[in-house]
Amino acid sequence: MNLAFFGNDICGRRCRGVVSTFVDIIVTHYGTSVTLVAQGQAGGVSEQEILAWIRATPNMDMALVFHADHTEGALTPAQYVKAQEDTDTVLRHRRIPTVHFVDPEQTNTALSWGLVDQEIMNYLKLTPTYRVVADRDSSDNGIDYYGNVKAAHIITAYIDQIRRP
Repeated sequence: MNLAFFGNDICGRRCRGVVSTFVDIIVTHYGTSVTLVAQGQAGGVSEQEILAWIRATPNMDMALVFHADHTEGALTPAQYVKAQEDTDTVLRHRRIPTVHFVDPEQTNTALSWGLVDQEIMNYLKLTPTYRVVADRDSSDNGIDYYGNVKAAHIITAYIDQIRRP
C-alpha cells in the first residue's frame, strides 16, 4: 500500500528528534506492506501547495491530507476554500481513499470525499491534553511521545477503515 501524507512537518518523519512521529509509528506498524510516497514538509505549506503536491504524486493508494491553516500562503478565504474543493475533486476523480485532517475551529471547509477528522489538528495547539512540546529538538513534529502514539492509533484506525483489500 502506497501511503501519502500531505501537509507541513506535523506529518513528517523523524530526522533528528528523539521522539518518533506518528508517521514513523504508522510505517513501523504496517512494516513492509506500506511504502511512503509523500510525507510532510518542514515550514508552512499553503492549501494551494498541498493541491499541487497531490496532483504531482503518482501511485498513491491512500491520501492523508493535513490541511493548511487558512492564513498560510496569504490566501483569501475564497481562494482557500477553492483550493480545498479542488483537492477534494482531484482525489475523488482519482478514486484515492482519503482522510482529511482539519482544524475544528475552521468552519469554511468544503470536503465531501473521504473521511474528515477534526481531532488530530488539535495536537498543534499548545494544550496539555495533546501534549505538544515547545522544544523542536526533541520532536520533529512538535508532539511528544504520548501524543504521537495517540495520533498513530487514531490514524491507523482510519487507514484500516478505508483501505482497499
